[in-house]
Amino acid sequence: MKKRNLSIILSAVILTISFLSTTLAASSINENTSLQSENDTLKSKKERPELTDEMKAKIKAKKAEREAQIFKWNALTNEQKKEIYALQDQIVGLQQKIIDKYHSFDLMDKDTATQIKKYIEERNTQIKEKSTMPMMHYNRNKKGSKHKPYPAK
Repeated sequence: MKKRNLSIILSAVILTISFLSTTLAASSINENTSLQSENDTLKSKKERPELTDEMKAKIKAKKAEREAQIFKWNALTNEQKKEIYALQDQIVGLQQKIIDKYHSFDLMDKDTATQIKKYIEERNTQIKEKSTMPMMHYNRNKKGSKHKPYPAK
């Protein structure tokens, strides 16, 4: 009889524990779901604020400045552009030497150094192929660093 009572009590305890764990898990899932929906709400509220007139004026002034620089760049002769590209090649060479030094001092592994040097060289090649002005990143998109070509003359 005592064994039977003990097994009944143990069964009741096990059922209670499983019920509580199920209830806690369900409430945890509900909390996570509500936190996720709160996050979604906050993300949607993080939309761009309205631009003030002062901000709009600064944007307009920067755009006019960029357009003036592009116009001046497009007015340069090919020889003038070659001079600038030659200086840019020197900068690229120095950047690659710095990456080599980082590697020689064990600040980065060989694969990373190779990838960075390859990226620097590809970027420099793209700048020349698209006839864009080095070091002027006005035509970059917000999320990346892809060089977009300047408008034709």
